[in-house]
Amino acid sequence: MGIESIIGSKDKDAFIEYAHHNAERYELNEKPFDYTEGMIDKCWELMSDKEDYRSLYNASNATIWIHDNVRMYGDVTTMKYRSASETFNDKIGECVDRTFLLITMNNLMGIDSGFVSVIKNCDGNNKPHVCAYVLDPEEGVVLVDAALHGYDAPHKKYALYDRETTKRFYETYCDALNRRDTEDFQRYIAEFENLDRRLAGMPEINTQIYGGNYVQQNFNQVGTPFFTPSNAILSIGAAIGIRVFLPEVYFGLIETVEHLFNVNF
Repeated sequence: MGIESIIGSKDKDAFIEYAHHNAERYELNEKPFDYTEGMIDKCWELMSDKEDYRSLYNASNATIWIHDNVRMYGDVTTMKYRSASETFNDKIGECVDRTFLLITMNNLMGIDSGFVSVIKNCDGNNKPHVCAYVLDPEEGVVLVDAALHGYDAPHKKYALYDRETTKRFYETYCDALNRRDTEDFQRYIAEFENLDRRLAGMPEINTQIYGGNYVQQNFNQVGTPFFTPSNAILSIGAAIGIRVFLPEVYFGLIETVEHLFNVNF
């Protein structure tokens, strides 16, 4: 009998065997997707549909549990990005950390799930944010957001990352922030912003370094530079770093430009 024959068994030991099979299938043995036995126990506890471990009701339950039980840092000056196991054990994490954990738990239940970089959220703003997705057999990609919006989050523009890209995001972007390496962090922000734009079918940002400061300039489809209100923000020195390390300052500038130019980012 194949492993799939276990699905629907209401015996916990059968599910544990199935989860271990999925840990190998989805490569959940290394960061940021590093499962623990405690996660398997929690998945079993959260399942409202034990007839089908892969039911998206179970993905919804995992999303709600993470939202309700993993607290935000509150202080961005001391925050660090964490892997799935670290977030599960410490019960603390931002949207990135929660997303790593949610993907891992979904995968343990046999649910295809991956990483989403949100470019414009359901409120229409472009504050940095990430969430996860699951694959619905009928509806296709469904966004699941363990930080803000729950199951079926209606974000307006986003980019789906494959597993290798997500690992690179963790090993570069997240590591640079954890090391407080501003120069590296700025570079990786630019890299992943351009990746997001490519994946979403948007024009990229041409990024050059002058004297250690990033100067970004948008280009239209034929390569002609143009000025936009968002460039007024991005052209301020180290604006990318400010957005993460001093978010109150950054979004205060955003509000000022929106008021002056009568636009909504």
